[in-house]
Amino acid sequence: MLQRLGMGMVLALVGVGCGDDNGGGGVSLEDAPAAVAESFCNPVEACLGDLTSLFLGGQACTDVFEPAITNGSAPLWQASIDAGRLAYDGSKLDDCIEAASALGCDALEARDIAACDEAFEGLVEPGGACVAEVDCAGEAYCASDAACPGVCTLRAGGGESCTSNEGCVSGLICGSGTCVMPAGDGESCGGSSAIECEAGLLCTGETDTDPGTCKAFSAVFTEAVGAPCNLVDGLDPLCQEGLSCVVEDFDFATMEVTQTCAAPSSSGGACNLGFPEVCPTGEYCNANPMAGMFDGTCVALPAAGETCRDVGDGLGQPCAPAHACVSGTCRALQANGASCTSAGECYSGNCEGGLCAIPDCF
Repeated sequence: MLQRLGMGMVLALVGVGCGDDNGGGGVSLEDAPAAVAESFCNPVEACLGDLTSLFLGGQACTDVFEPAITNGSAPLWQASIDAGRLAYDGSKLDDCIEAASALGCDALEARDIAACDEAFEGLVEPGGACVAEVDCAGEAYCASDAACPGVCTLRAGGGESCTSNEGCVSGLICGSGTCVMPAGDGESCGGSSAIECEAGLLCTGETDTDPGTCKAFSAVFTEAVGAPCNLVDGLDPLCQEGLSCVVEDFDFATMEVTQTCAAPSSSGGACNLGFPEVCPTGEYCNANPMAGMFDGTCVALPAAGETCRDVGDGLGQPCAPAHACVSGTCRALQANGASCTSAGECYSGNCEGGLCAIPDCF
């Protein structure tokens, strides 16, 4: 059900907020964006623990998702209610939040949670038009194929063709165009197979062609300060929580990289390039190993109007939190109605006529 309430596993619940009434009491539609952001973040944090902020650039989970809900899907849900595609019962939302939170990692792969179906009841039968996942009744999902409106379509079962995880029944993922079980702990993943690990596991040791192995985070983030770590070749092992795997040296003749677990640096302090970022939130290490500069200093990430940081190394963020890099310049993310030049700088993900706007579909 979490996918039905949003954009899929990463944005699983960002679509629930809507409107201006209570839909039967309980959590009002006006307050739903904050509640739903929390209900998404609760199972994510239960699944990933303190690693959640690592994957969100140091930002709090709710700070990332609440404005996306408020500006993106919230107005669409009200439109669906008005059009008779969706029924909302605010008295059931707390039960939905509790049920999703209790599932932890499993919530990120669930297509249907009974309590959430009761809070957000899709009324569009398969074959009918939809603008969001929650519009669709039962096991159907909104298949858009980049077109809007989409069409409510029954999810595929094991061995059947698919184009996205949301197109598969609960518990399955889309791997190489077919609905399959995700890989479990110790099982093969990635490589040319494109099989993902189940939620809460990391695919380690994979290359573009060779598969890796799924491992629990606790089995990967194991190394102490000063111990070798591995960012370059398969992400295994990595450093204990609170530490960073940094690049201390690179031998251009042998192509060998010296990577070591390091304690966090301070604002303006000495640093090496690494993952997670060794500098405080909002700063980055300006070292440049490819130019032979292995030692750097923690400096502020560029903010609005400043040139984006070059992240060709694949590590870190181009701009400060809540900013986007647009044509080489950082811009603060904008609410609906604010000026924009591209969709990426809008919380809604939609820029129309130079203004951030409600998306047509979500």
